[in-house]
Amino acid sequence: MGAADLEKLRLISSVTYVTAHSPAVLILQGRADPLNDYHQAIELDQVLTSKDVPHELFLLENVGHAIDFATWNGYSLPYDLRPVVLAFLNKYLGHHLRLSKRPLHEQ
Repeated sequence: MGAADLEKLRLISSVTYVTAHSPAVLILQGRADPLNDYHQAIELDQVLTSKDVPHELFLLENVGHAIDFATWNGYSLPYDLRPVVLAFLNKYLGHHLRLSKRPLHEQ
């Protein structure tokens, strides 16, 4: 792999763009994902930690790509991710939603 290829990989990597001002990040990653190696999620977790970006990482055993928060490939996930996602959104966006009296589609 040449220098040009390495530069292309760097440019498409999410870790390249993490700054101390990045928004909160929720990482949901299957350890059996054939498209996105779970080590990339671990690397993102480490970079977010180094920049003090609020984030949460969930690595799901025996789960591959394209989950729907409760199942993958017709099988139940180790746990239901819907409460995880809702808690994350409430934690990092809830105060914005509660302050506004206007419906979201008008904001």
